Amino acid sequence: MKPISLKVDEATLAEAEQYVKLRGISRNQYINEAIQSYNKVCRRKKLAEEFAKASKLVSENSMEVLQDLENLEEGLTDD
Repeated sequence: MKPISLKVDEATLAEAEQYVKLRGISRNQYINEAIQSYNKVCRRKKLAEEFAKASKLVSENSMEVLQDLENLEEGLTDD
């Protein structure tokens, strides 16, 4: 593990200390779990943004393909 130094707002630290005591874990473990949890939230948000972007691209492409198929169908029925 890599040691770090950080400054925490007193109210935030006091609340964290309550949970540390309730769970019977070390402050270090609590902070590590909090960081892991927030990293997971950030990963999910990033994936959701990437999915939305990809979905939009696919949607636009699908509309082009649909238009091409309709044009092709019109060309077949004109005979």
